[in-house]
Amino acid sequence: MSKLDQLPQELLLDDLLPLISVKDSLSLFQTNRFFAKLGDDEVFWKRRLREDFNYSNASNARSSGFKFLYSRLSAHSKLFVWGGTGEGRMGRKIPTTRSASTRGKQLWPLELKLPGTRVVELAAGGWSFTALDSKGRIHVWGQLDGAWGLQRDGFTFSSKQASTPAILNLPKPIQTLSCGRNFMTALDHDGDVWCFNSWGIPFQYQPNAFDHSIPDRKIIQVECGWSFVSALTESGTAYVWNVTYGEIKRRYEQMEEALANSPPPDGQPDYRSAPLVDGVIQCQVQRLQGCEPLVLPDLPELPVLDPAITQPKLIKLGAGDHFVVGLTDAGHVLKLNIGDINEPDAISTLTDSFKKGLRAWEFLPNFCQTSSVKALDEFKSQETIRVPDRLKITHISAHFLTFVAYSTGPDSIVLMGPNDATPETKPSVISTLQNKGVISIVIGDYHFGALLENGKLLSWGASTATGLGDPYEIEPGKPGGFATSQHRDRSLEVYQNLPNIEVPTEVTFSHGLKKKRERFVFAAAAAGWHMGALVVDLDQSDEEEEEPTVDSPPTDDENSASSLGAAHGHIFPPYIIRGSFPIRFGQPFAAARGRGRGYQPPVQPNPDT
Repeated sequence: MSKLDQLPQELLLDDLLPLISVKDSLSLFQTNRFFAKLGDDEVFWKRRLREDFNYSNASNARSSGFKFLYSRLSAHSKLFVWGGTGEGRMGRKIPTTRSASTRGKQLWPLELKLPGTRVVELAAGGWSFTALDSKGRIHVWGQLDGAWGLQRDGFTFSSKQASTPAILNLPKPIQTLSCGRNFMTALDHDGDVWCFNSWGIPFQYQPNAFDHSIPDRKIIQVECGWSFVSALTESGTAYVWNVTYGEIKRRYEQMEEALANSPPPDGQPDYRSAPLVDGVIQCQVQRLQGCEPLVLPDLPELPVLDPAITQPKLIKLGAGDHFVVGLTDAGHVLKLNIGDINEPDAISTLTDSFKKGLRAWEFLPNFCQTSSVKALDEFKSQETIRVPDRLKITHISAHFLTFVAYSTGPDSIVLMGPNDATPETKPSVISTLQNKGVISIVIGDYHFGALLENGKLLSWGASTATGLGDPYEIEPGKPGGFATSQHRDRSLEVYQNLPNIEVPTEVTFSHGLKKKRERFVFAAAAAGWHMGALVVDLDQSDEEEEEPTVDSPPTDDENSASSLGAAHGHIFPPYIIRGSFPIRFGQPFAAARGRGRGYQPPVQPNPDT
């Protein structure tokens, strides 16, 4: 009879350990060196995060530190928000401002508490936030659409405001989220796609193309662009569709009308307007069938980047304004221009263009091919930055007019491109961002954030949403502060702009506390004029104590945590670096088209517009 430590590691990790509790697994990991090493397996802890906490790692390129993250999520996570305060997007009462210069802005991270909730994913829309918890529930606050709404409206109206977080009453747990400008989507654990033109009338989008009975049609990613949705199947087939225009919009309006004209059964509450009841939006769930998405073209012939992969397929999508980017399992980065999908006859025109080859995926060698990347001036001229001899891009993201291609690890490379990139386009290379372990870049209208593998979050751009702190407590001339002491003093009488943050600077999460606390950011989101982050504590020795009220601005109105901690103490990931290192992130692609269209030249906008 075989001993446990004589069994293949794959059998233990894939088949046996998932059957026992984390507490029992930890006891096993302490028995000998073999099991101790097994207890450090990243795949095991990543799987436990997904199964125990509904954490999918979909929003970033994290490839390590899952054991540490499990140990902290077992206890709790914290949610912080900052930026523009309009439309209820902070989800709570906010501190009063000292002057007109700071009115309408939350200038430091503000904790938003969701009692009894462990938030594991965060997404941002044009005027809202959406959070996913460990039970698969969706929490929303702000407004899905920024138009004016009435208090008496229900959440069947997209402009109805949720001034505090509300739970969507959905029939199935959700796995991942994605937000567009004024709509959102979700993917549940059964692989069904959910679309939200409003928070009150979500609908399951069930075209024949997503037939669950055919394994190759399983949806593995849903990604919102500016005005459309994209999806990717297990086989590498990509699709796009529009929920706010065309046939799907027409069918949605029919569902709205039918719902309004169908009174509830006798004795049942009237929830047709999707009201808020005890913190829960009473969603009127619908189903939409018979509207097929637009299938994107097949991949072109591609050069060999990975000798082990001779027939590459798409494994990730990114969606921006009028374009889609794709990443293959071999590391190819491609881009497809789809134009304005809201134009009349856009779908039929695109379909014809795809068939005739007038629009096709374009391979972008300067964003993924080792020889091409090494030949870029930024890498040739600096000895302190190196491109791996076998560079492989493993993650992409896109938002508005910008896309980003990443590799991971200590030699990570970050390459940024514009919406009009062609095969000849050279990426924007920010030298101080290379080889630093960047795993995610989030983009708002006028601000940026970079999440590092060591749990640091850097921000820059318009100070409205960089979250660097109270400008009256920051030394003039420093990031987040007034330009001079004269500007600071004058701001108490006359409006004074806060300077834009030119150098990415670390965001801290201890404002208003007596003692600064070390925290680890594991997710971030940005859109519009706001930003948010999910963090866990590195310091767990004592409880937080807030500063006395005299030092704190007043308000306008008034399952295995202990087991893991006990067995392994403080489990810090090996890459945590105390302190911070400033980096300079330039102004990528300053072309834009109106408010909310991407990164603008660094001119502080009027916060009241």
